[in-house]
Amino acid sequence: MFEYNDGDATQIGGSYNINANVQVWRKQPGPPNPFNWVAYSGTQFPGGTPGSDRTAQVTGFNSFTGYSFAISNLDGPLPVKLIDFKVQKINNGLANLTWELAACCSNAAKFEIQKSGDSRSFVSFATVNGSETNRFYTYNDARLGAGITYYLLKMTDVDGSVSYSKVVAVVNQADGFVITSLSPNPATSVAKLSISSARMLPVSFVIYNTNGAIIKRWSSVIAEGNAVVDVEVARLPAGVYTIMAVSGTSKASIRLVKQ
Repeated sequence: MFEYNDGDATQIGGSYNINANVQVWRKQPGPPNPFNWVAYSGTQFPGGTPGSDRTAQVTGFNSFTGYSFAISNLDGPLPVKLIDFKVQKINNGLANLTWELAACCSNAAKFEIQKSGDSRSFVSFATVNGSETNRFYTYNDARLGAGITYYLLKMTDVDGSVSYSKVVAVVNQADGFVITSLSPNPATSVAKLSISSARMLPVSFVIYNTNGAIIKRWSSVIAEGNAVVDVEVARLPAGVYTIMAVSGTSKASIRLVKQ
């Protein structure tokens, strides 16, 4: 049981609404990090008298050691904000999808999982509800096909707004690799190139300008599954470029805009 006084300005923020729901949050042990704060309960209307002593309750924990707690005032659900979306091949028939939000969201929010064989025509095959107490999600696709499978996360918030994740690919029972994204793009200093490979591969990278001249080249070993390669672009003049990746007979390219 947590008790606080919402009539005491030293205990609450200036925008606090005494007639709104509240939520209990717990800070994970570790170095300072805003994402260490995790909602530990669903929303609830506080007990007690408005403008005086109020209470909030949570169940299911048995220790205060190493944790900090806070009460947040919620006039409405927190918006869905995606931090990361990943897909990992488990075996030839199974892929594990995981995603992380910046904060817990309403259980009325929806995460629609889509996939495609050509990176253009996506079909929904599963839906996961949002959570007021968890910002980490996982789903297993037990129908992973051979070749390249592209995954996309469609997110629908409680207000009806829709947003999408980056596209992530899995290469299964096939040779070669595929570039799935480049972010940020446009870039100013470092862009992150996401690559999915069927196995560990040595890959040569070349950056061309619009005249076809080679501006930069380097090599890297790409791990099996999904990998991220840092592309240093800080010294490139502003303009449009092409990044070409080659390994054996496999090649892929993507457009880069340098600001």
